[in-house]
Amino acid sequence: MRNWPRRWVRVVEMARTGRAIMVHQTDNQQGLAFRGHDHNWVPVDFEGIDLMLRPVAGNLTGQEVSSPRTRGWSGDTR
Repeated sequence: MRNWPRRWVRVVEMARTGRAIMVHQTDNQQGLAFRGHDHNWVPVDFEGIDLMLRPVAGNLTGQEVSSPRTRGWSGDTR
């Protein structure tokens, strides 16, 4: 997908005041990269792997993210 910049421009145009995240193929070790438009999720490097960090409610800086999960947090466990 070498023409991702044109596609990204189109995504941003379509999103207008909304949010968008795009994952596209690239020539790096992971083989992909992330782009975000007006989104609080941010790409972070985690031991050489790019991941999308979803801040917890009330912490939009992305720092010290913790999400304690209680037993049965998944609907599949019921």
